[in-house]
Formats: sequence, structure tokens, C-alpha cells
Amino acid sequence: MKYIQKISVSVIVPVYNVEKYLRDCLESLLYQTESFDEIVLVNDGSTDDSRKICEEYCKQNCNMILIDQGNQGLSSARNAGLKYAKGDYIVFVDSDDFIALDMNERIQKILLETGVDILYYNANVIDELQGDYTEQLVRSEFLNNYIMQGIEYLEKCFPDDYRCSACLAAYKKDFLDKFNIFFPYGLYYEDNIFFIKSVLKARKVLCISDCLYFRRIRNDSIMTGAMNEKKSLDHIAINILIWKELINYPYKNLHLQFYRRYISIRMISSFHFLDKFMHNKAVNQKMYMMMKTFVQMWIPFYESGILNWDDAYAMRLVYNFLLDTAKDGYVDNCLECKQLNGVVYRTVEQILGELPLKNMHKRVGIYGIGKSTQALIKLYQRYIGEISCELFFIVTEKKIDTFMGRRVVIYREIPEGADVIVSSRIYQDEMLNVLLENNIERERIITIYDSNMKHMSDMVMFAEIDD
Repeated sequence: MKYIQKISVSVIVPVYNVEKYLRDCLESLLYQTESFDEIVLVNDGSTDDSRKICEEYCKQNCNMILIDQGNQGLSSARNAGLKYAKGDYIVFVDSDDFIALDMNERIQKILLETGVDILYYNANVIDELQGDYTEQLVRSEFLNNYIMQGIEYLEKCFPDDYRCSACLAAYKKDFLDKFNIFFPYGLYYEDNIFFIKSVLKARKVLCISDCLYFRRIRNDSIMTGAMNEKKSLDHIAINILIWKELINYPYKNLHLQFYRRYISIRMISSFHFLDKFMHNKAVNQKMYMMMKTFVQMWIPFYESGILNWDDAYAMRLVYNFLLDTAKDGYVDNCLECKQLNGVVYRTVEQILGELPLKNMHKRVGIYGIGKSTQALIKLYQRYIGEISCELFFIVTEKKIDTFMGRRVVIYREIPEGADVIVSSRIYQDEMLNVLLENNIERERIITIYDSNMKHMSDMVMFAEIDD
């Protein structure tokens, strides 16, 4: 009889008051085309019939084990499962979700052949808040089907394909144990730090396009519940934990451009996320310490290299916050503000300084007469100096003859030999195509934004907060 080589997969399921959904979850784990070796249920002090349901299924299935603990939260439940699980690989499944019935069969072959530290896969989403329909939670095709280092995967997936849910991956158990990777106790958003810890340590990562997980968005879950002080404070705490992982990565100097991009975008997201709680005293104090830590830890990463509007916007947000807290009686922030201001000035000068607006021998048109163009003129005059070129404005549909005291021409009537600046982030590609179709030489067209990069901010947003 031929021996068929196989690896073992353990599933960890934290359970807390999910009696309505639990049977669907457990049956998806049990009725697999290839059985899981071990299913570890961690009852986290449920007060409904969830524990009773777990006990019922465990009695009937020898590969299912129940662990009991008092209510300590999702992280603690997952960590308890990690200590007990004995499989070669670990899969996390939340107890209100379920999985494809052939998940184990489909990942077994891949894990056996590749031996990767982490295998990422995709999900379908069942959104009960918007009605019971399904959509895909997938990563881009270019990420799929080749093995890479974790840092490479992180660079490629951020920000559009940044899926940090622990439930969308299979993890090698020896890998997690070797690097002591676990979930932070008592914090919301624990998946964020678990993802960063694991992806930075991973030497072999593979992403596949298969949708093997079904995530349920429901009204009374942790993530859909109302924002509050605890969630705000935990968001800040998780950010600081992520920074520590990033700063301790031994090859960070080889990835400075990505580091700046990652830090800037996450900083912008944090300000937007915490906006309504900024005036909460506890949140404000923690945010203050986070900003001070940010300046000490990350400003050196912005003192060289190519920066963009996300960097400028993030630095100005931090600068404004520290300036405001200084007015509210916190310790002097002069040194930090000076450093931040230096980065802001360098960024704006770097982006706008090469524009031919100071050359009196040049004829330059700016495409558009909206907020982007107004922001460009304002910022250029503030950071670079007065405009000396023969400036005019270009429109797609002409309704006025002058704008800001300069003439306006339709795109079909751009003077020969003029340089053209496209100031809009949103319409940049569209405007560029219009110009090229009207025989404007590409080398005469100047774009402000990298079209291959997703920007969270632009000149308009920056100008609005630039005092």
C-alpha cells in the first residue's frame, strides 16, 4: 500500500455568545472534503448556549476539542488555542463566520509542496447590515501564485490589498513558535499587529486567489459596534506596537521608501479614524504621547529620499496637533515642530520646486481652474516664490476668459511650445490623455502625482490644513 504524505492542520475557533451562527461555523469545519486533524474550540466565557453547542459537537467528533476560560477577549482565546494546537499549520476561524467545504483539501497540497511560512487566501463577505448578499474580499491578481519574502508581500499589498485579518491565512506552527508570535492581550484591532509581526518575520509567503473563507458582517459584532474611548485608545496602542516591529526589522534601511509610505498613510488614517474622539481627554493624552514617539522614531526616515503629498500631509497633521497641545498646556513642542516643519518644507519644495513657474522665458499652462490649481498657486507662492513665467490656464470647456487675472484657453488652443502642468490628482490620467490626443508632446506635460501610486491626500487637502 502506497503511503500518502500529508501535513496536519489545526483550526482555532474562539467562541463567545454566537449561538445564532455557531452551528454554521462548526459544520463547515466538520464536513470538509479532507478532514481537519484538529479543531480547537475556545469558549471565552459565553453566557448564551454557545458552550452547550460546542460540547454537543465535541462529543460527536473526536477531532474537535473544547477549552474553557473566563471571558478574556478574542486575543486571549486565540492565544489559548495556539498553546494547545499541535498541527503543522494553524488556521483561525471566527465563530460567526464559516469556510469553504474544500478549504483543507485545497490548502493541503499547496502547503505540502511549498512549505511556506504563511499562505494567504481570499474571502467572500456576507453583509447582513446591507442585506444578505455576498461580495468578494480579494487581493489583486499580481500578488498570486509566487513565493516571496514577507517584506516583499507587504510592500506589494499595501495599501489597496492590505488585508490583515488573521482568518485569511494558514500559518506554519513552527514559524509562529520560533518567533513567539501571538496576539496582544486585551486590545481591539489585534489582527493588525499579528499581521505585521508575522509578515516581517516570514521568509516564504504565498498568496492564492481562492476564496476559502466566508466573513459575516453583522450588527452586534466587535468591529461594527460604535466607536468609543476604549477602541480609540487601543488603536493608538496598536499603532505604537506596529512601529516597534517596524523599527526593529533588521533590513529596514533597504526599504526606506516603503517605510515612509506606510507610516504616512497609517498616520493619515489614524487622524481620520480618531477625529471624533480627539477632544476626549484620555485619547488626547495618548495621542500626544504617540505623536512625540512618532517624531523621535520616524522623522529621520523623512530626512532623505523622494517624498510626496501623503508625507507632507501626515507631517502637517502631526505638526498642527503638537502645536495645539502646546497651547493647551503640554510641555514645549518647539523642537519637534521645527523638525516637522523642516520635513514639510523639504517635501513641498521637492515637489513644486522643479516646476518652470519662475522661468520668465517660459510659457506655462496649468490644466484646470478648480481647487487643485488654486492650491498649487497658493503653495507655490508660499514655499517657492512668485510666478515669473507667462502663465495661462487650460480648460476642457471654456466658460470664462480669465482666471486669477490670467487668460484661459480651451485645450485645443494651447500655444505651441508651451509647457503644461496637470494639477489634479483625481483627473490626472483623464487630462493627460486629452493632452496627448491633441498632440501635446509628452515631455512638455508635467504631472504632480505618480499615477501608479494610490495617494490618500493631495495639494488641496494639504493647503486646507497648512496655516
